[in-house]
Amino acid sequence: MNGWKNYETWCVSLWILNFDFYNNLAKRAKNYSQFLMLLGAKAQGENPDGVLWADVGLDIQALDKLIEEIA
Repeated sequence: MNGWKNYETWCVSLWILNFDFYNNLAKRAKNYSQFLMLLGAKAQGENPDGVLWADVGLDIQALDKLIEEIA
């Protein structure tokens, strides 16, 4: 999982980093929570690989740092 805490965090980070739609949302967000707000209703669902955007196992601190680096 390339240094990520778990599969779920790694998978979410890949979608944010590699797909323009999610990357552009991340550029507008201050943290992962705000990214989810910008994602809107989709935040209640799964990413295209079937991982919940709001999965309880996500390493939110690592995703916050990722979003901070993207902005």
